[in-house]
Amino acid sequence: MRNVSGKLLPRAVCAAAALLILVTSGCGAKGTYTVIDASAMTEMKDVSARTVEGECLVYTKKGDVFRAEDYKVREALTGVIVNPPQHTVMDAALQAEKWLDAGERVMIIYIDGLGWQAFMRAAEDGAVPNIGKLSAEICASVYPTITPVNYAAMVTGRPPAENGVTKRGIHAVECDTVFTYASSLGLASYVSEGDIQILALPDAELELSPDLNGSGTGDDEIFERAMEQTGSCDLMLVHFHSVDDSSHEYSPVSDEARDALVAADTWCGELLAAWDGRVIITSDHGQHVQDGTGDAAYADRKGTHGDFAVSDIFVPYITR
Repeated sequence: MRNVSGKLLPRAVCAAAALLILVTSGCGAKGTYTVIDASAMTEMKDVSARTVEGECLVYTKKGDVFRAEDYKVREALTGVIVNPPQHTVMDAALQAEKWLDAGERVMIIYIDGLGWQAFMRAAEDGAVPNIGKLSAEICASVYPTITPVNYAAMVTGRPPAENGVTKRGIHAVECDTVFTYASSLGLASYVSEGDIQILALPDAELELSPDLNGSGTGDDEIFERAMEQTGSCDLMLVHFHSVDDSSHEYSPVSDEARDALVAADTWCGELLAAWDGRVIITSDHGQHVQDGTGDAAYADRKGTHGDFAVSDIFVPYITR
């Protein structure tokens, strides 16, 4: 039974001219939340007078992310999530470390590009029976909502300002990862990745898997390599890419993106059956239909991401 309530609204942005901010809203397990794009707040003459009321998750321009209560703006912000979800992607590393401390084996399944909205649509339709039956909560990404930045936050438990991965082109983190922690406990770690090494992870055995069989995705090879290692490591990360790839190519609301998620769910089901320990399934970002915003790297695609928006910043956090 999923411990979620409500359903996210479609991506919608309205201008709040008096405050010079952009707002998107929806519903989560804690009720109504508001995502504020605060990029224009710094243009106000008296920034120090602006107070964000209530519990919030604050994103600074320098790449810090922290929780606050009735936060008074004293620095340039990227945005604020009011009444935020309990989890951020940083919790994957922090939760994994707690479970490793308790003697549990941990597998992190990272489904690239899977937003909360796409997951909920599929779960409610019964299209993802394996991951859909687990405990799922809404989760906030760090910013910018792109792969390397959130991947680094996911494996370090620290925001971009602390781990050093703040944009594309940075491959080395500046702090320990969950794999470093596992190594300090004398535990073995394994990462099943696609055809490109996104981050340097020196404390884990990393295996790259290109699309050798010409299926159109390397995810089947990523899955096969991971299955071979389920009995030989204490900490595993499996990074599936086809949901993100299909969402870019055909849009995040396309049949192709849905089919990619269905396939990922099937692979997840087999991994769940083979793994006798704890599991975290999450993502780095969602996507929205191309509207001229988002990451310039995907300007010619039908799906994009990179914005501080409901569609991009909220992802599932699923545990077993």
